[in-house]
Amino acid sequence: MAEQLPHGGTMVSYGDYKKHPCLLTGEKLVYNKFVEERWTEKNRESPEHTQMMEDLCKLGEEGKLRPPSCHDYPLAQYKTALSRAMEPFIASKQLIRMDQ
Repeated sequence: MAEQLPHGGTMVSYGDYKKHPCLLTGEKLVYNKFVEERWTEKNRESPEHTQMMEDLCKLGEEGKLRPPSCHDYPLAQYKTALSRAMEPFIASKQLIRMDQ
């Protein structure tokens, strides 16, 4: 479905709310990142961009915008980390530490 979107189109998926996977190819994610960066460049001085940044900062200050949890593993436990990362519906990041 994402491939049928016109320039500037929006795709909304409710699959994640029902714990169903929402599959997008890496190509689409990279393309969407490119579009987001292009929008930011074009609209950096716009009131909408300023408001968006203010809203994001406010959410961060209120503690409502936080990074996902992260579990780190020493290199010796890389198999555990990879296994955990491949489990479905895991919201936390898996970090393999090379210095431990």
